[in-house]
Amino acid sequence: MTRSSAEESHHAAACSRIRGQVLMEHQLQTLQSATWRTNKVINCFLVQTSFVPDEYWQSLEVSHRMVFEYPLALSSAAM
Repeated sequence: MTRSSAEESHHAAACSRIRGQVLMEHQLQTLQSATWRTNKVINCFLVQTSFVPDEYWQSLEVSHRMVFEYPLALSSAAM
């Protein structure tokens, strides 16, 4: 079964429209990705905080308790 020229023209227009939509979606994804990366790089330079793991402070707490015996445990304070 052969297509008429009108059907072929309609099919070609539909394919072209779909290709255009796919291209626009790809361009949008590329722009969003570039925006995300740019924001991450800017954020690296603007953030003024640092990360200190909780284990660091817990180790100081344990050594302080061993040396100074302070704070007292609840069981020994009640006696």
